[in-house]
Amino acid sequence: MKIIKKLKWFILGLIIIIVLIIIYIGKDLLYTKDGVLYGNRLEDIEKYPVDDKIKNDVIDSFKKNSDITKVNINVHGKIINIVILVNEIMNKDTIKQLASESLSKFSDDIKGYYDISFLIDYANKTENKEFPIIGSKSKNTKDIVW
Repeated sequence: MKIIKKLKWFILGLIIIIVLIIIYIGKDLLYTKDGVLYGNRLEDIEKYPVDDKIKNDVIDSFKKNSDITKVNINVHGKIINIVILVNEIMNKDTIKQLASESLSKFSDDIKGYYDISFLIDYANKTENKEFPIIGSKSKNTKDIVW
């Protein structure tokens, strides 16, 4: 006990130094200064804009079919999400064909830079179990995988 009483200031100082070292190391590990959500994965994204004209062309290509009730396109980073809501009488083969045809509305540069995903579901609740289906096209492929 006498040794601990003699060294209490030394032990307290050592504990404070250890805590400061842990805070310094933890700050570097847990705190990022750049604040960029996607890091450098989005380099050159401004060279490949997906503007409203392209979105509207794709939406119009789907809206030609009266069994499609709603189409929504969202761009998140390097992914283009296309959500399609259909009526009960729509079948899988027709919507897959329409999705494949819609790829022609995107330029080759955009198809080579972005991943494109399709989510197809019913607009209303139904007993039919054909949908939902999901398809995606990687930037490295030419076709949609369902």
